[in-house]
Amino acid sequence: MRKILAILVLVAIAGIAASVLLSKKSVFATPETKACARVNELCASDSSVAQDPRGHPDPRADLEHCVDAMTGAKKVAGQKAVDQSVQCINEATTCGKAMGCVVGGVGVGTVKEVLKGVGDAVTR
Repeated sequence: MRKILAILVLVAIAGIAASVLLSKKSVFATPETKACARVNELCASDSSVAQDPRGHPDPRADLEHCVDAMTGAKKVAGQKAVDQSVQCINEATTCGKAMGCVVGGVGVGTVKEVLKGVGDAVTR
């Protein structure tokens, strides 16, 4: 009887853990993933959502593309610029403001990095 009860408890714990890990608003999601979900929430329309192979809406594809872009932005603009954009996006109340957050954080961060490179090249 104790073995059966122990197995049931383990199965319940595994089920709870799986549901938390697979949920959209997982506590384990990166800040970039949460920001991308916020942009999707503010900006996505049914017609703009990516399609799966069967032609059904697949918002996960948009989310994955956004997270990949944010990861790439870290390499180009730096972590600080991405963090600024993420914080701003999380506070945004409209799609336009969220897009402005990306331009203001990542866009300006990229320009700063380019100008640093130009300055380094000129002084050498």
